[in-house]
Amino acid sequence: METTSTIGNSTALIEIEEGRGDEVTKEIETAVHDLKGKLPADISVTQFSTNQSYEFFMDLSRKK
Repeated sequence: METTSTIGNSTALIEIEEGRGDEVTKEIETAVHDLKGKLPADISVTQFSTNQSYEFFMDLSRKK
């Protein structure tokens, strides 16, 4: 896991074992969903790969 934080922005990059991307992404999405009501921020979960034929993007955000 690699994290980066700047004023107003935080990013976490999580490398997942090949073949477990969908499973782990769902677990992360569940954890992020639980944070939505607690953080005053836009939160998104994105699955991507350098050797797959697809990219998954999901934007979870809370509008004020």
